[in-house]
Amino acid sequence: MRVSVNWLKDYVNLDGISAAQIAEKLTQITCEVEGIEYKGRGLDGVVAGKVLTCVPHPKSDRLTLLTVDVGGKKPLSIVCGAANARAGLTVAVATIGTKLPNGMTIAETEIRGIKSQGMCCSYAELGYMGEGDGIIELPTNCVSGDKITTILSGLVDDVLDIDNKSLTHRPDLWGHYGIARELSVIFNRKLKSIPISNISGYDDLPKLDIKIEDNNCLSYGAIKIDNVGGVKSPCHL
Repeated sequence: MRVSVNWLKDYVNLDGISAAQIAEKLTQITCEVEGIEYKGRGLDGVVAGKVLTCVPHPKSDRLTLLTVDVGGKKPLSIVCGAANARAGLTVAVATIGTKLPNGMTIAETEIRGIKSQGMCCSYAELGYMGEGDGIIELPTNCVSGDKITTILSGLVDDVLDIDNKSLTHRPDLWGHYGIARELSVIFNRKLKSIPISNISGYDDLPKLDIKIEDNNCLSYGAIKIDNVGGVKSPCHL
């Protein structure tokens, strides 16, 4: 099971506690954490950029030449192969020296005889998967030069890889809230209430006459279901 530390923080305060510390304590006390994926690391060089111009590459049918304002003294000249590239877009630009999650390090290169001073990125190139093709189209109110890690929520995250076999006997841990509840006990942090949908309108249901005779019973729940007929199963033997 993969667990997002960002998501856990929605339910329990984990300030000052690293993903490595969480993994260590869970492994010692509750369940085996097989690994940690650190998503979005090293992306400080990816910034918002405004595409000022977009023209066809003179030596390619599918490439375009962009000038992109990334907040510097001069706009960057970038060769782009994305079909959705066009003037007016606000995009995610990996500047020279940035190392992307796929291992690529951005350098000034020459593509079909024209220098490219960065790369306009897709979601997949930043570590997001299944977010569509083409370069990222950011909100137009993003400021050129702002770091992408402050714009895209969840881009930077630590993901715990928990061994499923160690959770088979703990169905209360089959989800983020269950893990958060466990961590609230381990680290003595207050657990936040999980949001519950509005269930008003059911207050007028008839009450069931139930008498609890065992004083050791801490909790009991029941529901009455009407209009259920007794029908033999087609597979009845």
